[in-house]
Amino acid sequence: MVDYKVTVFTSNATTATTFNNVFIKLVGTDGESERKWLVGFRGATAFVKGAVSTFTVSCPESIGKLILIEVDKQRLLLFPEDSWFPAKVEVESPEGDTYTFPIYRWITDSKVYRFREGKALRVFEDNHHLGQHSRQQELKQREEDYRWDVYAAGIPHNMKAESPVDLPCEVRFSFTKTTEFLFTATTGLTELQLKGLDDCKESWTDIDSIDRVFCCKTTPISEYVQDHWKEDAFFGYQYLNGVNPMLIRRCTALPSNFPVTDGMVSLRGQRSLQEEMKRGNIFLCDYKRLDGVKTTTINGKKQYLMAPLVLLHKTPEDQLMPIAIQLKQTPADDNPIFFPTDSEYDWLMAKIFVRSADFSEHQLNVHLLRTHLLAEAFAVSLLRNLPMVHPLYKLLIPHTRYTLQINLMARDRLISKNGVFTKFTASGGEGMFTILKRSMSSMTYSSLCIPDDIAERGLEDVPNFYYRDDGLRLWDIINRFVQGVLGYYYKNDAEVHEDPELQKWILDIYSHGFLSQGTNGFFRRISTLAELVKFVTVVIFTCSAQHASVNSGQFDYGGWMPNTPLSLQRPPPTTKGTTSEATMLQTLPDVNTTAQGMATMWLLSRQSSDFVHLGRYPEDHFNEEIPCKLIKDFQGELQALSAAIKVRNESLEVPYTYLDPTEVENSLPKIVEILISAPRDRGLQWRLFCSSKAKMVKYKVYVTTANCAQATTTNGIFIKLVGEDGESSRTWLTNFKGAAAFYRGVESKFSLYCPTSLGKLVLIEVDKQHLPLFPDDAWFASKVKVKSPEGDIYTFPIYRWISGSDVQLFREGTALRITDDSHHLGKYSREKEMKLREQLYSWHVYKEGLPHCMKADNPLDLPCEVRFSFTKTTEFLFTASTGLAELQLKGYSCSKNNWTDIEAIHKVFCNKRTDISDYVQQHWKDNAFFGYQYLNGVNPILIQRCTVLPENLPVTDAMVPLRGGASLSEEMQKGNIFLCDYKRLDGVQPNVINGKKQYLMAPLVLLHKTPDDQLMPVAIQLKQTPADDNPIFFPIDSEYDWLMAKIFVRSADFNEHQLNAHLLRTHLLAEVFAVSLLRNLPMVHPLYKLLIPHTRYTLQINHLARLLLIAEKGVFTEFAASGGEGMMAILKRSLSSMTYSSLCMPDDIAERGLEDVPNFYYRDDGLRLWDIINRLVNGVLGHYYKNDDEVCQDSELQKWIRDIFEHGFLSQECTGIPQEFRTVAEMVKFVTMVIFTCSGQHSAVNTGQYDYGGWMPNTPISLQRPPPTTKGKTSETTMLQTLPDVNTTVQGMSTMWLLSRQSSDFVGLGQYPEDHFCEEVPQKLIKVYQGELEVLSTMIRTRNKSLEIPYTYMDPALVENSVAI
Repeated sequence: MVDYKVTVFTSNATTATTFNNVFIKLVGTDGESERKWLVGFRGATAFVKGAVSTFTVSCPESIGKLILIEVDKQRLLLFPEDSWFPAKVEVESPEGDTYTFPIYRWITDSKVYRFREGKALRVFEDNHHLGQHSRQQELKQREEDYRWDVYAAGIPHNMKAESPVDLPCEVRFSFTKTTEFLFTATTGLTELQLKGLDDCKESWTDIDSIDRVFCCKTTPISEYVQDHWKEDAFFGYQYLNGVNPMLIRRCTALPSNFPVTDGMVSLRGQRSLQEEMKRGNIFLCDYKRLDGVKTTTINGKKQYLMAPLVLLHKTPEDQLMPIAIQLKQTPADDNPIFFPTDSEYDWLMAKIFVRSADFSEHQLNVHLLRTHLLAEAFAVSLLRNLPMVHPLYKLLIPHTRYTLQINLMARDRLISKNGVFTKFTASGGEGMFTILKRSMSSMTYSSLCIPDDIAERGLEDVPNFYYRDDGLRLWDIINRFVQGVLGYYYKNDAEVHEDPELQKWILDIYSHGFLSQGTNGFFRRISTLAELVKFVTVVIFTCSAQHASVNSGQFDYGGWMPNTPLSLQRPPPTTKGTTSEATMLQTLPDVNTTAQGMATMWLLSRQSSDFVHLGRYPEDHFNEEIPCKLIKDFQGELQALSAAIKVRNESLEVPYTYLDPTEVENSLPKIVEILISAPRDRGLQWRLFCSSKAKMVKYKVYVTTANCAQATTTNGIFIKLVGEDGESSRTWLTNFKGAAAFYRGVESKFSLYCPTSLGKLVLIEVDKQHLPLFPDDAWFASKVKVKSPEGDIYTFPIYRWISGSDVQLFREGTALRITDDSHHLGKYSREKEMKLREQLYSWHVYKEGLPHCMKADNPLDLPCEVRFSFTKTTEFLFTASTGLAELQLKGYSCSKNNWTDIEAIHKVFCNKRTDISDYVQQHWKDNAFFGYQYLNGVNPILIQRCTVLPENLPVTDAMVPLRGGASLSEEMQKGNIFLCDYKRLDGVQPNVINGKKQYLMAPLVLLHKTPDDQLMPVAIQLKQTPADDNPIFFPIDSEYDWLMAKIFVRSADFNEHQLNAHLLRTHLLAEVFAVSLLRNLPMVHPLYKLLIPHTRYTLQINHLARLLLIAEKGVFTEFAASGGEGMMAILKRSLSSMTYSSLCMPDDIAERGLEDVPNFYYRDDGLRLWDIINRLVNGVLGHYYKNDDEVCQDSELQKWIRDIFEHGFLSQECTGIPQEFRTVAEMVKFVTMVIFTCSGQHSAVNTGQYDYGGWMPNTPISLQRPPPTTKGKTSETTMLQTLPDVNTTVQGMSTMWLLSRQSSDFVGLGQYPEDHFCEEVPQKLIKVYQGELEVLSTMIRTRNKSLEIPYTYMDPALVENSVAI
């Protein structure tokens, strides 16, 4: 066989992850591989967002040069069919060649998808039949997916789609884009609703009140506009560097309908109008496209839209000053020409009507038509006519990102019958389409090419024209890049002319984008390379730079409404001298129209957090060396231009940033989404809002959202601060981050104002309310920090899911025992918290005689904060499902046959081996390894030193020849004999599996420590009662007699380990510790803060254990020898014999006489770990409890230990478990035991299960024949018939594999992602603790380098903080 190395890259986009099965087939010129399931060591994380995973695909022989790959995705059991966004696949062939297959699309179903190798190929270069077929199929599908539609006659055609769901997945918004888009729109609307603006139909009563609309959303330029909007110089400046630099042109002769004479205008520099025209210093802005347009009606009032003519003069100081304005196209007595020498409000009103006209001209012609609608035509034609492998597709596809959905939403919510533009602008409705059609009919090809356009408008030498300066440089950089790339693929004009896909692309644009208007300079064919380069430059420039120049500054220049009114509700003055401030306020749009306009422009100007700037290529469509080098050169030139623009802007009063390449998006990213709520009377709110504010003090509030999957909320977050001297009002937390304020891992800052200081803060109240368009989602808040006006910092730990809209109370982070909590608000909060906790965490009796558990019928009954994270849930299900799926594919899961040879067992889970499981397979028969497992395997708590043989194990000196010649009695006196007694299993009723009775023994095992420090088994009796049919087996017996005896012991050890050492002594006790903690100690209690990290996931993992492992149909019940009735008998016996000292490792080791046993790494590492934990606990609790009396007086602490005694140890005083704490020392020891049990001890008995049980004969889950009653009758056949059958084996092995898997959100011992302690002393103690754990980890790893079998289960870096698996 030959191997192909396949590397799959999953996109880093939110929700790109799949937990489905992924399959691949490689197709080459000489053949193809089999369809291969891609499964590897990464398991569930192989295809999570951002993952790079490598697999091997084997073929009988080389399949030649790779042409394409086939990829499909099939759902797993327990999982829905999810969506996956793969970025690319790289394949390294046996010959050493690397092939890249760009994908960059969503795969949402189970169909087979074909992807071509990444080298760009024009159609006449694609000469392999497989490539040609793939190309044809791709374009056929694309023509079905991307269909033309006519939204309105006379404007460019668009893609046919009724809603975003109709769009192919790969052109829709990302999850990030969608949520931010909706959040931005909705928060804008909600803010307006809270202020009472969204349906207030009153006129403005004073100009300054307008400032309070979106007062927290100003920009430096919007503030500048507010200060300078009345100035003539700024009015003129906006024609050059505002959002509509496309209208102004040099005027060499006045239009006949604009009768301005020299005598009417006074120009700076004393020259006449005619002289200045000859010098090129006069400019004209003519809004003739708006003439006669039908205006809309808003709030029952007719609106007014003029078609002005504006004359401007370039002064000797290089300012562009308006000198004359005529508001209608036809001269008349009632259409006066206004001049700067007129009265203040006559001239100001004239400019306001011009700015309102400019809004409609800009939005409909310059913005909507000339960028959005054209970009859609470019995109649809590209997607219909060019396959992914075409070089022009690779060049242009980054410039189509989000365009189709943006425009679909524009049609639906901006220009539709109920759209914002239709309802709230003067040109909405019929007038809007009139303007669009006029603009379309007058648009020329040259006006889309900035060098030609600037020349045609005579603006080559106008000073301070930064749109022109930056735009021309940007055009040249793009043009050189396009020339280089296309010149690489098209060597001459003939190759351009002969490319049918290219020609079809331009013809589609000509027909559907430019509506076949050949007279305006548009062409239907491209004949030369130069024509192609220029047109592609137009496409890229239009979709990126031109859009940025007319879009990004909308809130900058429109955020102050009087500078850019959407509409005007009174006609212009027909005579001079009749206007005033009152007239102006009555003419400006109503309050709600203003608010909607400003909200619209705010949204249009917002930059998404998944913004991709010009020159960035997150998707690697090109893989050839020359295009990749050209991209790097392109990026370098853009970087140099950006630096030059930034340097220039430092000296400008108004920086021009819109064509800075780092601020220019690669494609059209924005459009409006403003929803209109039902009318309500908020007149009172509005009047209160406009009233003056009293002087306030400021609190700075910092909110941190957890960095875990699905922690994000897009709901509204509200907070109230409560202090000793008062409380704040409930405040909605909004800031400049908008939708990103409460994203996972984000810390956001807010300001909260109060009339006076609140004093020392005691608690905060937090609630979450869903916004329109959004569900009531869950939010995982980490903490809130508050800086008071006095400079004090208060920390409020939260670390929980907030899933409803109820108000939640959180205390300040200083740890307080109940006796320290003296403030009435603190006491009230404490009582309320504990009352709720007692309801949430109720005790339940699962089975009589076992520790009690938490009452919950399914995981959804558990409070959110104790459930698995999204990552943990999906990985857990994925691990279980992939294991089962692999067994099903191999045909093992349903086979009830016996094993026919020992080596066949190896094929189960053969690709899931570990280094230790491989060692076990090779050494499982060895006596030394059998003995080693009692010290360092997964059940090191059974063995004990034997000084006197039990009466029921009649072994004599003569029976056991020992190494070194010493007798058994002598070796017992020396302390070299050890006993493992499985008496808890005696008489247990075994299971019936697949119709066959199973067998479980209760052996006694005698072991000898040899002079070379090995622990060797010397005698095994398989039943507790001596009898003729219960022989004692020795190493000198026949091979299979002795091996079978050890197999029965190992099977007994599996059941003893799983039920006593693992389930009871870690899982069930950990649940008791957790439930009692959550019922009895509030978050502010120091013991809660210390122990809560050690409860993570325990309640859900135990619930799943009861549901999936030990329930009536659970895996253990159905497939273990002790399943069912026997299991409960063992658990009850184990609990009744458990002692407190056996849970405290130093005491346990001493009681079992194992202090000096060599090579006992569980003991060595465990005792060091116990000591480290004990020092931390002693330090932390000693900080809060200064003496024994304080322990005795803590009623919450005493209630906690009493709950554990009653519900965990069933009030059994014989266990030695304390019922109360009388001293600090007692408390410290018990808490040390709790932490050790939940972390180190659980790791010791859990993590190695697959290492030692992955080779089934070493750890049989059950045995299906009785043990031999006489010696000399066993053989390999007997052994194979005794071992569990095939499906019992695989169920056991898959369970142990699942139980040994480490989740990617594993939290190691000593790690504290949640900062519950905020005081200096405990924080310092935690750092010391972490340092000691790190030292121990290093020591263990150093020791392990010299060991044949490394012992890693107590390495702190690999020990989980809690019972989480």
